[in-house]
Amino acid sequence: MKAWLGTLIKRERLRQNLSQEGLCRGICVVSYLSKIETGRVEAGEDILSALMNRLGLRYETDGEAISRLEAVMDQAREALFSGHQGGKAFEGHMDRLEAERDVWAHSRLMLYGRLLLALGRGGEWRDMAEYAASMTEKEYELFLLLRVSGGEGGGEELMRLHPRGCHALTLGVAAYERGRYFEAIERLLRAWSLSAEEGSLRIMCLSRLYLGNCYSDCGQKELMLQSYGLGQRMARELGERELSDTVEYNVGSTYLSWDMAREAYERLAPLDWDSALYRHKMAIALEKLGRRREAMEEIQKARQAEGGPDADGHLQPSQKGHARGIRPVPPALYAGDAGKAETIQGGVPADAGVFSRRGNKRA
Repeated sequence: MKAWLGTLIKRERLRQNLSQEGLCRGICVVSYLSKIETGRVEAGEDILSALMNRLGLRYETDGEAISRLEAVMDQAREALFSGHQGGKAFEGHMDRLEAERDVWAHSRLMLYGRLLLALGRGGEWRDMAEYAASMTEKEYELFLLLRVSGGEGGGEELMRLHPRGCHALTLGVAAYERGRYFEAIERLLRAWSLSAEEGSLRIMCLSRLYLGNCYSDCGQKELMLQSYGLGQRMARELGERELSDTVEYNVGSTYLSWDMAREAYERLAPLDWDSALYRHKMAIALEKLGRRREAMEEIQKARQAEGGPDADGHLQPSQKGHARGIRPVPPALYAGDAGKAETIQGGVPADAGVFSRRGNKRA
């Protein structure tokens, strides 16, 4: 867990223009310092602390505090990999790490904590690439996940080293976002299979919801309904009302894009969300059904709704109805193809939805 400290010590020593002999005098022999800097040995806390102090770097050695924070990090990692990023427990772990950053950021847990916070809360992580060769297995897995999330590759290596359902889901969503549906379907089916073996119900649920998106954008009605139906039943078993309602929204939005106004209205109307985007979709469905007065009432409600869609037609995370998903692709997972946009007087494109940069789905 401390191998990366050798890289840090060497970098700081060179920055201060110190020789190895000058740094380690009275602490250890030069050959031992060389082994520390190249990761060939894990020095004891007393030697590391002395070297760090001489370089003017703080090094936390409170073993009890560090062990306690490492347990928090392990719990956050497990929540992340089981698809509960954004959940109450996960966010509590993130809050704890941010509150005690001054402790772990000056300890052997520095990389582990920074990588988790980068995945959970965003933030710079690319400067940690120089430590990649000396990362632990857990740290390197998180680093690869950040590379994948940042569109910098590493997906095949990630799946080879750690074939998890959540990683296959991340890669499937990334393929979906680029409109590569066959690849997305293959990876999402892999995510479904792996998460079933792992017993990770939420990853199974999300895999099916994104498969529903793929089939929707490919015009495969029966496969879409089958995948959405499975995902929705699992969402209900998990007690996740938002995800269940998201299925209704996605199916309704798809029907609307297929000019199936009555079916779209039957899916959308029970939701009664207080968001501008939802109200505009309701207005379009109602106008297609010849109920123009009600359509204009929906447009008025859209104007009164708090926080309308952003410039890309996406709902902001603070709006009602925004369903949290796993977030290995910060800050949210998007994907899809939309087709031709339709508008109603004073409205927004009918196919501008959540869950898709170009599409009409959300998660």
